[in-house]
Amino acid sequence: MADAGYAFRIALALLIAFAITTVADEPSSATSTNAPSSVETRIVFKRGAIEAVAWGGLTKIDDQVRFVVRARSGQQMRLIVDADGPTRGFVTFPSGEEVGSPGHTFFDDTLPGDGDYHIRITESPMGEGWSGKITLHVRIK
Repeated sequence: MADAGYAFRIALALLIAFAITTVADEPSSATSTNAPSSVETRIVFKRGAIEAVAWGGLTKIDDQVRFVVRARSGQQMRLIVDADGPTRGFVTFPSGEEVGSPGHTFFDDTLPGDGDYHIRITESPMGEGWSGKITLHVRIK
C-alpha cells in the first residue's frame, strides 16, 4: 500500500500541471471553474511572458468570475474578455479604487501602484441573461 505522502505529492503535481500551462512560446495561463464568486484565481505569468490567459464561466446574471494579478506602478495593463454573451469588467487597484467598463476591452491603462490588481467579470446588466464561458486575456508590459 502506497503511503499518503506519496499519493498527495502525485495529486499535487497533477493539479499544478493541469492548472497552469507553461508551453514555450504560448501565453501563461490560469484556470478557473464555476467556483463561488468569493474565490479568486491568481494569474501568474511565466518568466519573460507579457501575456496570460485565464478561463471561467458565468451561469446567472448575478454570477461573477474573479482573478488577481500582481503588477508594478508604470506598467501598461490591457484586459480583454471573450465571452458567450455581453460582459462588464471591473479592476480594483491596490489602493482600493475600482474602475469598470462594459465590452470586449474593459481596461487599457498605465498602472498607478505596485501590488495586486483584482479583476471581476460579470454578465452585463444591459444585455439579456446568458450562461457560458469567458476567456480573459491579460497583457502587462
